[in-house]
Amino acid sequence: MKVFKHNDLATYEKTQVLRSNAKFDFCKVSYRDVIRWHKVISNDLSQKKFNYRICCLGSRSGIEVDLFRTKFSNNYIVRLIYFLYPSFKNQGQVKIIRIINYFLKIFFSKLIYPIGRKKISFKYPSYTYGVEINPDAKRKDILIANFDFIPSEWDKKFKVIFSNSFDQSMDPYETSKKWSNLADNQLSYFILCFSYAEPDYNDPTGLITFEDLEKLFPGEIIYRSENEHSYNEVIIKRENNKITS
Repeated sequence: MKVFKHNDLATYEKTQVLRSNAKFDFCKVSYRDVIRWHKVISNDLSQKKFNYRICCLGSRSGIEVDLFRTKFSNNYIVRLIYFLYPSFKNQGQVKIIRIINYFLKIFFSKLIYPIGRKKISFKYPSYTYGVEINPDAKRKDILIANFDFIPSEWDKKFKVIFSNSFDQSMDPYETSKKWSNLADNQLSYFILCFSYAEPDYNDPTGLITFEDLEKLFPGEIIYRSENEHSYNEVIIKRENNKITS
């Protein structure tokens, strides 16, 4: 792992907001990704249904928050709609398909994605919230904040912590500590996606490996992707009573 050093926090945060603006409506996570991760956790627990609170870090417009909330919920009709939409969306790039997809995107953003969103409150045992530095992401289920400065009342509140933004960390060692604070005391799962790329001004943490994340987020790796030098995924199970410092 290698880190690009920013001169100060203010410059770093400004850079991250600009980066978020440039990719605001793009979501690398698909519903099928969330289905795969849900299955891994389900198999590990040996149960299909579980009520887990989830935190998505660096969630930009919040589509990944909607994807996680829907898959981990019991709203089967909405889950079916989410499942079918990507299947149709990927059926070629002919003009008529592009036009239909354009209107489907508007339909989803206005009517489907908002279903089930709730104001941030830790009275809900099975809900998904996001954290995003960009003020444009303001939503009732998204906290506008640097993911290294999350309020202490969020500590120990989440069973699942997801991010594909670890490469945007200014200090990966501090970030891993902050994110670990979010994890439930008894059992938690970290779903981390990352690219093996050189660090730069926009993505200060680079050349991340599975071994780096295993050290930063100690626990049991229950899933890892195959492509070690492209876009990678890892799920780390943490049972705090089994972790020694």
